Amino acid sequence: MCANKLYSYFAELNRLARREDRSLDVEGLGKLLIISTTASVDLLEGFDATLDLEINCNGVYSFPRSWKGTIIAVNKLPVTNETLWLRILGKGKVQRDAVDELLALPDTNVYKQNTLRLIANWRILTIKQSNLIDEDQEMVMNLLYNNCSNGQNGSV
Repeated sequence: MCANKLYSYFAELNRLARREDRSLDVEGLGKLLIISTTASVDLLEGFDATLDLEINCNGVYSFPRSWKGTIIAVNKLPVTNETLWLRILGKGKVQRDAVDELLALPDTNVYKQNTLRLIANWRILTIKQSNLIDEDQEMVMNLLYNNCSNGQNGSV
């Protein structure tokens, strides 16, 4: 579905360029970025995705050049400060560990404060919904568990 939206957008840009009697700068087009909690070998092989050597990071796989896409498998990302905010989007242990890392950052860390604010807003919105999907319920529980276990009394 994501690829369909991207290619529909590219087609619209191409139509606009033809109407304006100019060529479309194919190299300047965007790139599809899929962030997934996991990516099986079958999925990666199905898209002919390979480890992105330009980025050189486990968990980041690129499609062949003409397909203009990248899959980020959150569960395969290295545990570094640079991947922390993506790993928060993971699930299960990956997400719990990332939330623990976030909470362990100094309170003066701007990224920590901004991320906690965003998570709090997201949590308020999802708690108000009566039909939460399992992944949303898991995220709320991870945040509640991590905050309570860190002495924050369940509040973000």
